[in-house]
Amino acid sequence: MKQPFNFSVICPIVTIILLISCSKPESFEEEANLEMETFSIPQEQSATDNENEGGYSEVSTKSIWSYLKDDPDYSILTEAIEQIGYEQALDNPGSFTFFAPDNAAFNSYLNANNVSSVKNMNTTFLTSLLKMHMFSGEERMEYFPGTYFKTLSEEFVSRVNIDIFLQQKDGKLMINDQASVVQKNIKVGNGILNKTDAVIQPVSLKRLIELDPALAGLKSMLDAISADMGKELNDLEKDFTIFAPINESLENTETTQEETMSCLKYHILKDHIIRYEKFNTGQSLTTWEGSNLTVNHESQVYLIDEASNVAEIETANIAAWNGLIHIVDGVFELND
Repeated sequence: MKQPFNFSVICPIVTIILLISCSKPESFEEEANLEMETFSIPQEQSATDNENEGGYSEVSTKSIWSYLKDDPDYSILTEAIEQIGYEQALDNPGSFTFFAPDNAAFNSYLNANNVSSVKNMNTTFLTSLLKMHMFSGEERMEYFPGTYFKTLSEEFVSRVNIDIFLQQKDGKLMINDQASVVQKNIKVGNGILNKTDAVIQPVSLKRLIELDPALAGLKSMLDAISADMGKELNDLEKDFTIFAPINESLENTETTQEETMSCLKYHILKDHIIRYEKFNTGQSLTTWEGSNLTVNHESQVYLIDEASNVAEIETANIAAWNGLIHIVDGVFELND
């Protein structure tokens, strides 16, 4: 179970529901070194607004850190980066994609949480928050109908990298339906930088289910039952593993509300987060409903329900702040 911490260090009465149980996330410098090449970054800027030059909106030889440091509109972000000690990591050679909220975005976020400055934020939480704005490798922001990207932030129990969900909405490229990209594909010396109009915040498993069209069937089931279950899955303090049936497997199913509730709970492990790599043959998983699933891990992971139906995990380790989603190709059934 995650342990609570204060969002604000100086004002302890101001707290948020985000909880952690593990030690401070590993040094970003260590992760960055895995991606680094042995070349130096010139410090002179050479910028252009020509979108036709390599498909970039702007080109600079500066590093991510130098680019942001030299722009007064990103002074709060650079203050946050300094607060967690990442300025050198973002100045070093490497290959990263970075989402940069400007001062207006950060001020809105701080005001919403009644915090006067990033200096008053818990450093461990701030580290995780900023790492949700970056991932390894250069990925140009183009048209995404709905795509997950693994950030450098980690879910605290499983240590699986947390996902953000990018989708096109009302002509904008949205991240978790929270932040839109206002300038994309700025090529800098150690990656690609994208300017955003909001801070990317932790989201729950329930929110990912609502965002992802591939989970529309599961969302419909959640919408059809009592709001209490949805509230639990939206609680960032809780721990869950969800086995989400593909949409096709949920078509033409007619059940009562009680049956839907039992079925959903049979697809969820409560207070238990398990990543794909930890499934073992013969393992018995007790679900939220109380009945068990049996694991068969050969070249792939298969789950066997109490009615002897077998479902394969097709997509694994989709990570939110409060747990993981594994997408399966069937629906689990209870014995009558």
